[in-house]
Amino acid sequence: MNNEDFKNKILLVEDNPINIKLAVAMLERLGLEVEVATNGQEAIDKIEAGEKYNLILMDLQMPVMDGVATTRHLIKHYPHCPSIVAMTANVDTHHYNSCMDAGMQGFIEKPIRLNKLKEVLPLHLPTLHIAKQKNDWLDEVDYDGTYQHIDHKPIEGDYSECWDIFYKFYRDFIIYYQNELPKIEFFLRENNSMEALKALKEFSDLAVYFHPTNLQTLVANVKENSGSNDFGIAQANFKLMKREAQEIIREVSLLLRDKTQKMSQ
Repeated sequence: MNNEDFKNKILLVEDNPINIKLAVAMLERLGLEVEVATNGQEAIDKIEAGEKYNLILMDLQMPVMDGVATTRHLIKHYPHCPSIVAMTANVDTHHYNSCMDAGMQGFIEKPIRLNKLKEVLPLHLPTLHIAKQKNDWLDEVDYDGTYQHIDHKPIEGDYSECWDIFYKFYRDFIIYYQNELPKIEFFLRENNSMEALKALKEFSDLAVYFHPTNLQTLVANVKENSGSNDFGIAQANFKLMKREAQEIIREVSLLLRDKTQKMSQ
């Protein structure tokens, strides 16, 4: 596998020069491409200009436009907006609720530490742990050789003679995950049942080739909630569905890691 296939681009929204220098150095150490916006309006301008990012790291306290207001604006106006993770020294209940209500997906506590980035970032960048050497990531250490989220036996039966084809399909699934799942989340927030159900069907049809053990049930739950206009519950179940998709990507990457020789033939 070519690591460049999984290059992740981050938008760092931060106004403090020292924090910027430190965060950029750590993110680049992890193999990420980083762009910087020094306030919320700069971040919006970059998105409006058509810049594409896999994740936005958002400081909360900034001049011109703060992190919460910027997040609300981006999520409201851009269906393709990637996940936004807060960077803050304040992790109390008030700040947590404000960030979650605005649509943020998680927190990275300041001061920023490399180990914390390794813990949080793979939750939002499912390809990150396979874009580096396996010893660089803690999640590989915990792998015990079993698969909990995919049934690997039918995959090995279907693709034993063509792992290169399966790899290309897997790469397409990652692209779909990064580009299309934010649309589903947007449709659910906008209470758009018709578009949400259409997108969910496409996602389910694509995921079935990985023989998931739990995902289809979670997709069915989101479909049912959306179809009955229970959009608050649908959004909560969508987060579970998205996390399950992350686990599928992780386990398939481990499966493919052992097939490198066959894929290169």
